Amino acid sequence: MDAHLIPAIGNKKLRELTRRDVELLRDDITAGRTAVVQKTKKHGVRRATGGAGTAKRTMVSFKSVLAYMKDIGFVDQNVAANLRLAPDGKKERYLSVAEAHRLGKCLDEWEQMDRRVTGITIIRLLLMTGARTKEIEELKWSEIDFDRSFFRFEETKSGRSIRPISPQVLDILKALPRLHPTWVFLNNAGTGPYCGTQAVWRLVREEAGLPDVRKHDLRHSFASFALANGLSLPVIGTLLGHSRPETTQRYAHLSDRHAMEAAKSVGLAVMNALEGRE
Repeated sequence: MDAHLIPAIGNKKLRELTRRDVELLRDDITAGRTAVVQKTKKHGVRRATGGAGTAKRTMVSFKSVLAYMKDIGFVDQNVAANLRLAPDGKKERYLSVAEAHRLGKCLDEWEQMDRRVTGITIIRLLLMTGARTKEIEELKWSEIDFDRSFFRFEETKSGRSIRPISPQVLDILKALPRLHPTWVFLNNAGTGPYCGTQAVWRLVREEAGLPDVRKHDLRHSFASFALANGLSLPVIGTLLGHSRPETTQRYAHLSDRHAMEAAKSVGLAVMNALEGRE
């Protein structure tokens, strides 16, 4: 919203916004007309490119803001209510257990051959933590609490975030050499954070027979495995660093699927008990 919506609205008051204004904003963000390069304290610049996915997320947030403003009487109507949102064109993909095993085998082989070790380690951590790529690529030693087992991110897509991590993730991090006082993963020049995971992922996914799996699908797969292990959506939201519960609801259909499988399993167990079978 900060990058696309606020600059586009400018000094116009929320009370003055019309339905047509919101529709034009949606279309401009989708077409990339609100793209901007912003200066940030952490990385120097931030590029906000826009697109269908960005438009969808921005408008969902804006609708929530206007709904709240209407509730408190600040505006008379929510001009973004029932706004048609264009699909972002991205189909979420989840790794099966067999596919995760193939990926793990490939990662192990690359590590043993000392191929792209930094990128391989990051890919492994992406699946094991559900973190966003930039959060791991630009991970700082100061953001890891080894004693209490969590990441403490001060600046993320969702703001400040505390993320519990597993003992297995901690073991990987503890084994890493401290080559820089700040960054956990270094670029080839040794001057800043690593940024080559995407290139490594393209090679790895082909070798693992997963050509249709995007890097961000590792985050979705983490959520899928968490649901399969009985974790609730609110807990998964915490692990993923979601600031709003509705963001995690995108995985609700997976929860329903796992519940159906559980019902089948329980039904079979009860039937076997009734019929005296073990």
